Amino acid sequence: MGALTGNAVQDTYLDLVQLGKSGAGLPLHAGKEASLYDGSGAQILGRTAVRHRLDPDPDAISGSFEFSTMGNMTQGQLETAGWTFTNYTASVVNGVLALKKTSAYNTYAKAERSVSLSGDFDYFMYCAPIKLKQVSRTGNSVHGGLAVADSSGSFQGIALGGTASSSVARYSRASTYANPASGTLASYNVTFPIRGIRVARTGGTVYLGYYSEWSTRNSEGATIDNNGPIIATSTADASTFDKLILYDDAEGKVYPDAVVGFRFIRRYV
Repeated sequence: MGALTGNAVQDTYLDLVQLGKSGAGLPLHAGKEASLYDGSGAQILGRTAVRHRLDPDPDAISGSFEFSTMGNMTQGQLETAGWTFTNYTASVVNGVLALKKTSAYNTYAKAERSVSLSGDFDYFMYCAPIKLKQVSRTGNSVHGGLAVADSSGSFQGIALGGTASSSVARYSRASTYANPASGTLASYNVTFPIRGIRVARTGGTVYLGYYSEWSTRNSEGATIDNNGPIIATSTADASTFDKLILYDDAEGKVYPDAVVGFRFIRRYV
């Protein structure tokens, strides 16, 4: 590490400890920025002592994708890194993977990469819409989806969409890789934005769920707790999944030019 411009040794030490502790302890350092520096002493990251939810998660394991750390990437660079795109154009801009649909309404779009998931796993994705060509929609997804698939069999995924500007519909699929619009579809309206999606498997059962941004009630009157995931569905499936997929509504009901952003995909198991 080179010279630390503008920082005393004590402050630098506290910065590093705070990063390791995610804000715990050292009350004298509370409110100061936890910073990292390059070899010349220039600051490359500054955050308050409490870690931000969009910062890379130290508990995530290999197989995670923290787009905030990737700088800007072209579609060609993403393809070189292992992604394949169908009916999407792609880029990473300002730490967000942006996928823009290029095909017509009611056609399927996906970004996928090879994985090896033969046992338990746990993926969590954070997404948000960036640009919508039209605001008023019927039955189409605008927030994107996450799935795992066996390219010779199963597709297990959940996508988020809306039937009006004031509601978000939940879609879950247990279908086939070749035809994600087949199989089981579950949906109902909820009156709050959803940004987080979870796809996990424990003991041979795949769980699909989502996280809300605040506590509220869904259309069926059930209380939704912001502190935990809402399980949309679960299915016994012991397949060896070989694809990780980002996709639009599995029925493909997304208009061209709609853009969705993915901030990270984190694997915990």
